[in-house]
Amino acid sequence: MSAVTAFPDDDLGPAPDVDDVVAALREDPVLVHPLFGNGARDAVDAALTARAEAARAEGVPVYVALVPGVPGLAEGDYGSEAAEELAILLSRQLGDGYYLTATEPHSNVSASLGTGEWAQTYLDYVPGQGDGGRSSLVGDVAWSLDQLAGTEDDPGQYVTGMWQRPDWDVGDDGPSDAFTASFVPALAFVAVGIGVTLLLRNVARWRETAPVAARTQRSGDVAVASPTPGGAGVDSPDGLRALEQTARRELDAVGRRRAERAGRPLDATTRTRVDGSYATAQAVLDSASPGRTRRADLVGALVLARVAAAALDEPGRAPYRPCFVNPLHGRAERTREVTGSGVEVPVCRACAVGAITDPLTVRHGLRRRPYYETGSVWARTGYGALVDDLWSEVGRARAGGGTS
Repeated sequence: MSAVTAFPDDDLGPAPDVDDVVAALREDPVLVHPLFGNGARDAVDAALTARAEAARAEGVPVYVALVPGVPGLAEGDYGSEAAEELAILLSRQLGDGYYLTATEPHSNVSASLGTGEWAQTYLDYVPGQGDGGRSSLVGDVAWSLDQLAGTEDDPGQYVTGMWQRPDWDVGDDGPSDAFTASFVPALAFVAVGIGVTLLLRNVARWRETAPVAARTQRSGDVAVASPTPGGAGVDSPDGLRALEQTARRELDAVGRRRAERAGRPLDATTRTRVDGSYATAQAVLDSASPGRTRRADLVGALVLARVAAAALDEPGRAPYRPCFVNPLHGRAERTREVTGSGVEVPVCRACAVGAITDPLTVRHGLRRRPYYETGSVWARTGYGALVDDLWSEVGRARAGGGTS
């Protein structure tokens, strides 16, 4: 561990290791590096400290570590993986409690982790973040602390003042340099002329967080329930088991149809799409890991099964594309803007009209985020809504170390 003597403005130096952060948190359980301070670091730090003390008074040991530059953490497009790993490593040394961490100040992504008796504590986003004024990362952390302290009476304050995203982040529609570099290889959705680079820089800013009732859309012969974003049962063992059973059932049906039609001629493109999608779906199902990544991969396997089924049933037709907003809605039949920027994505009939209130969400720490805010292959491809051959993209991602 490097020597730690003082922590002016919670700046631990250019590359503090985990032990440095632990030592600092033992002295001050709220660390806010100036890069996270929205130009008002001292005021932000004082406000977060007061909220953390209120949470501790309610019996919740809270640690806030907004610390950039910690080396050796997991890599990812938005910094979420590094923040989550940091929270886990801190909890191992500091004990049970609730951890709010961030390592990438330009991504507006933080991680949450509850351990011990707080392991099942779920927090909401700041309501109204999708409106004109949106909270910054520290605004979201402040709202999380309010929830832990039981004082969440005015979430509207976190989309204004020192909690609001800086002008460079909200007013300038361009992404940060690090974000742009992550998505330089652009993919194209030919049917609607979408550039994925444009898409990802805009949809990452789009959050639909208001609670809505669960709804069911039909896709082919199987109805799949789409749970409420943030609902308690989304990642329950029963929910995951049902999703896996649906994916395996549809994949088994594809296997039977492949066998029945083995003697019928198929063009090379269709045959490759069927065989590639079938094999990749099977591999994803067999290797899907429990926890945060499992739900995203199970949905991906289900979509791959439907891509293969559609190619078998409709040879010569354009590839099956699911609803970009939530692949569980079924086939995309229309397109729509989702950010007011002119970027259109393929969506199902229900998502083509009215407000979009049911995006597919995945776990990040103890929070839920729309899947397209992650750096996964599912986000880059829109679960196949944006590419012709989802199976090949997934195959390359798996070869590189994973999918979700």
